[in-house]
Formats: sequence, structure tokens, C-alpha cells
Amino acid sequence: MANSRVKRTAVRSSEKKTSASAVGASRPSSRASAQRSGSVEQRAYEIYMKRVSAGAPGDQIGDWLQAESEIRSEAR
Repeated sequence: MANSRVKRTAVRSSEKKTSASAVGASRPSSRASAQRSGSVEQRAYEIYMKRVSAGAPGDQIGDWLQAESEIRSEAR
């Protein structure tokens, strides 16, 4: 009984590695992702500062989503 649990765990573990590597192949490198995240963070801050100085309503999430959208459209 214990051996069958070990075998099932080993199979599940190897399945996860295979599927994770297949998914990872389609994702950008972590360095590119980190750079894009930093760009989004910087742009969201710029949007926030412009919004606050203009006295416009809004929130951090909206600023972040707008920044992501702008960065994504620039990448195309």
C-alpha cells in the first residue's frame, strides 16, 4: 500500500514538471517579465501622479490596469 502511494506521488510529480516545462516554454523569460513589471510599476506611478495633481478621481488598481494596457500595446 505504501509503495503504491509513493509511485502515484512520483508520477504526479513528474507530470507537473512536464506540464510546467511545456507552459514555461510559451512564457517570456523571468528577466523580461521582471523588466515589464518594473515598467508597469513606473508607468502606474506616473499615471497616479498625473491623476492626483489634476484632482481626478481614481484608484491604484485603475492606475495599474491602465499602465499594463499601455505597456502591452507598446509591445505590439
